[in-house]
Amino acid sequence: MLIPIGQEKDNIVKQFLKTVKLEKIFFLFIFLLGWIIYSNTFNSSFHFDDQIFIVNNPSIRTLFPSKILDILAFGEKNRFIAFRTFALNYHFHKLDVFGYHMINFMIHLITSVLVWWFVRLLLSTFRCEKLRPYASTIAIFTALLFVAHPVQTGAVTYITQRFASLVALFYLLCVCLYVKGRCSETRLIASLHFCGAIVAGMLAMFTKENAFTLPFAILMIEFCLLRQKIHTKKVNMKLCGVFVLCALLFVLILQSLFPFDWWYHILFNSKGLSESHDNEIITNWTYFFTQFRVIVAYLKLLFFPIGQNFDYDIAASHSFFEWPVLGCFFILLGIIIYALKIFQRYPLVSVGIFWFFITLSLESSIFRIDNLMYEHRLYLPSVGFFLAFCVGCHRLIGNYKIRIVFLSLIVGVFSLLTYQRNKVWENDMTLWQDVVKKSPHKSRAHMSLGEAYMRQGDDMQAVTHFNKAIELHPNDDASYNNLGLIDLKNKQYDEALSNFKKALSINPDLVFVNNNVGVCYLMKGDLDKAEQAFLRAIEEEFGYRKPYYYLANIYVSQGKKQKAIEMYKKVIRNYPDDTESLFALVNLYFDEKYSTEALQIGHLILKNVNDVSILTNTGSIFAQNQQHSMAYELYTKALKKDSGYKSVYLELGKLLGNRGRFSEAISVWEKGLRITPGDKVLQDHIRQGKALLENSLTSPVSP
Repeated sequence: MLIPIGQEKDNIVKQFLKTVKLEKIFFLFIFLLGWIIYSNTFNSSFHFDDQIFIVNNPSIRTLFPSKILDILAFGEKNRFIAFRTFALNYHFHKLDVFGYHMINFMIHLITSVLVWWFVRLLLSTFRCEKLRPYASTIAIFTALLFVAHPVQTGAVTYITQRFASLVALFYLLCVCLYVKGRCSETRLIASLHFCGAIVAGMLAMFTKENAFTLPFAILMIEFCLLRQKIHTKKVNMKLCGVFVLCALLFVLILQSLFPFDWWYHILFNSKGLSESHDNEIITNWTYFFTQFRVIVAYLKLLFFPIGQNFDYDIAASHSFFEWPVLGCFFILLGIIIYALKIFQRYPLVSVGIFWFFITLSLESSIFRIDNLMYEHRLYLPSVGFFLAFCVGCHRLIGNYKIRIVFLSLIVGVFSLLTYQRNKVWENDMTLWQDVVKKSPHKSRAHMSLGEAYMRQGDDMQAVTHFNKAIELHPNDDASYNNLGLIDLKNKQYDEALSNFKKALSINPDLVFVNNNVGVCYLMKGDLDKAEQAFLRAIEEEFGYRKPYYYLANIYVSQGKKQKAIEMYKKVIRNYPDDTESLFALVNLYFDEKYSTEALQIGHLILKNVNDVSILTNTGSIFAQNQQHSMAYELYTKALKKDSGYKSVYLELGKLLGNRGRFSEAISVWEKGLRITPGDKVLQDHIRQGKALLENSLTSPVSP
């Protein structure tokens, strides 16, 4: 049982908690605050890696893949829990961003509540006895700072970085259950909490790699706050040992299951092209030296969240003895020494500092990552910062009322900054304009802004930024490809091929560029070269749908219908909602007299397609081939999706009329006429239908 909060509260605290009852309204308040500051994000577009991991990721198109290899495809591996949540989103929302943002928002709120619980549990330990009178306000303001700080937008508004927020949720849940079990007096309760902690730890480890610091965070809390806990029974100590052992075993087991290659990279000091500074090679050691500067920058962001940037332009440090590196090293060393020095007097401040460094250690140490700095990496470490900050405020500001007002003002300022920062995430144009403003010498910023202009149809601005990106980084294959796409759009096929070939000379394995070469030859009418380009594309990567689709179209034009069917089937295997391939395949199956297979595709269309025109046109194909039941189901779904679509009334009426159900056909056409008054086609069909109905009623019945 947790040690009860002491009775030594001063009169101010008693009166405050009695009149305001802060903890009772905390959950409602944190929801309202979160909703207000993130209310302008729910329709923000997909950005950057969202295209790879969500929009163009075939592995999330099915909720439960039939093969385990499909689960482990497309970068899932040790993040497959997070990817399954994307699959769940896709199952219910397809590519409607609202559902994805709502899940991210709910994860953020739940994690914030866990921050509150985490702090409350730590404050209940014997080492924090002096702080117990203020446990409520410290826990609440730690959670409020966590939910309101603008640096969290990188893990909440940026959909893909659900990796960071979801792993923090499971991570905190694991630690909370561990501490709760550790402080329990009975074997059964302790065992249940430890089992829950192990499950939460496993979920964290299959969400994102930084969960591998979990055992170290638990050991830190154990030795700093729990090891000498009063009334601890031996059985709990044994269970504690079992839990820590299990956690360490998970690290070893998962390390053997998944090829993270950490030790190889460290031993041989592997190299990679920096994605944070153009034309720069980084190694494990240069990454390590640079992280001293990056961690200090992170701390500055947490204190003063001004000048936030989605894509920082950071040059690597190549020696430990560079002055910026040495200066930042001594700053961080001083913080750690300070934490050790004050541990006996202010253990919770020290724990917050230790938590920050432990949870950041995997992404800001010797394990090289090509991007040197990202704000979403602060999501979990910031818990320790806010804990230390709130406890520090309690110690430094003696007057309780002033302390509450001060922390409330900070929460208010952070909330305003978060709301403003979220405006930057509205769409690609607003995001990359902000990045170009803050990282003007970074090629990726200009390339991405050029793509945003290209999507808006402003080719002149797009070309300007693509050329700027190439000027900054001559090996920018993406910019060459985009220039080729603009040439292709303007039917300048030779110029387009020249740009595509420049991109391929930099990176021959770019699937989408080979696909674009094929499209270029296709537009020129050179089917043989187009086919060769598409075949090269599908050799390099399975799952990218476009080359399969174009190959199928080529085979149809060449009369190779069986080959075309195979290509369309490969598209549908990974993209069961690809309307163009589904529609084309239905036509091919009927041409080849494969009625059973056509019906199977019809059921796929019913399940996965919401496009009213596709549903209506496919229904007409089934009606023409005497598959009336399927046609009726497709028309019915089309009406449910859009009751204002005229063509579906026309086609459904035809289906009913051809089956002699003239009254029903006339009723359907009249409904369509009410939606589009004066439509001559519907009026003619109603007139003909009434004539046919009258004839059927007056015709003599055969004996």
